[in-house]
Amino acid sequence: EILSSLNQAINKLFDDNTNGSEILATQELSNGAVTVLDDIKEISDNSDFHYIIDDFKNVVNLLTEKSKIEFIDSFQ
Repeated sequence: EILSSLNQAINKLFDDNTNGSEILATQELSNGAVTVLDDIKEISDNSDFHYIIDDFKNVVNLLTEKSKIEFIDSFQ
């Protein structure tokens, strides 16, 4: 379910017809993504792997509830 929602958000990001003020990463989507990342983190005891997953979770949280324009601006 999360992958489907993530795919929809990515499609909106690259769709020129998506309104720039539309929110791409809703709180619900971000919560689901963080849950998946936490599950992935549990498969390893490698501290470098944990650091990468935690860093990615921070990025997800930073992009939550951003409009398409704000989302794109975050990467510039």
